[in-house]
Amino acid sequence: RQAELFNYYTRIYGKSYASRISAVPGTSEHQTGLAIDVGNANGACGLQACFANTPVGKWVGKNSHKYGFIMRYGKGQESVTGYSYEPWHFRYLGTSLAKNYKSSGAKSLEAYYGVSGSSPKNNTKNAKGTARTTANLNMRTGAGTGNRVLLTIPRGKSVQLTGSKKSGWYQVRYSSRTGWVSGKYLSSISMPSKPKKESKKSTPKQNTSNAKSAKTSANLNMRTGVGTSHRVVLTIPQGKKVAIRGAKKSGWYPVKYAGKNGWVSGTYLRSFSSSTYSPKSSDPKSSSSASKKTIANLNMRSGAGTSKRVILTIPKGKKVSIRGAKKSGWYPVKYAGKNGWVSGKYLR
Repeated sequence: RQAELFNYYTRIYGKSYASRISAVPGTSEHQTGLAIDVGNANGACGLQACFANTPVGKWVGKNSHKYGFIMRYGKGQESVTGYSYEPWHFRYLGTSLAKNYKSSGAKSLEAYYGVSGSSPKNNTKNAKGTARTTANLNMRTGAGTGNRVLLTIPRGKSVQLTGSKKSGWYQVRYSSRTGWVSGKYLSSISMPSKPKKESKKSTPKQNTSNAKSAKTSANLNMRTGVGTSHRVVLTIPQGKKVAIRGAKKSGWYPVKYAGKNGWVSGTYLRSFSSSTYSPKSSDPKSSSSASKKTIANLNMRSGAGTSKRVILTIPKGKKVSIRGAKKSGWYPVKYAGKNGWVSGKYLR
């Protein structure tokens, strides 16, 4: 099954992007039996980055280490882990190791073990020198064994020296943490030569940050989230103009087409334009900043009317964001990361 998925994504997006959203057959963490994907019972933000902002996402992000799990693919760590941000993917380490990992402040398992391949930028900022550990070495909050252990640096690892030394102890940086280690277990202590300044070469890039619209270069699926694992909302025909609703994310754009909002792969967009896009609204109270509360458990549907599919049920007393103009007594709203329509009879 993993081979089928990876080959499918490779045919559509190419091997480079496919490797960011799907594991190469034989390398998926799920095959170890130690990784799970977590979600909400109602399916809200399933396998999407917005899961992190749901009550369940917040709780598991804060407490998973107590039960031996860590979030495996953190935000901003794609260059280290090789995978996009996945706040739903958790890896089992065991309670002791997971708690140590949490307290270490490491942002990835690779960084925790010192095998990330590239050190964070702040590790070398203002560095006064380098050294290498001759044994597994505790980094502490201060100079002396009476201070708390921050993390244990494996034997043979390189550390950055800040230049501060006290009673035979050195202040060092390792794995994004700064602390003190005993100089007895350091070797190859050296001061680096001053690096030469590199001239920056400017490479012309297509400016899409302010783009308001683009055209499709193929029949293009609009999905409910970033990635091909998300549900298809509709298929946009080749050559059609779509409105860009926000910033690019992992190669995907949030767009609007035919009254529907969703995400599309930037691989199949061209002719980016900065022409102004202004959604029509006849009701000044229905601006994107407006909100209302439900007065009953209220079904959010895929369109205006009870014949449309139910996306989720919004509990009574919850606040929803009004996304646009009222239509036949129904409002377009956003709740728990989902967009849909609800009857205005049950809003106040």
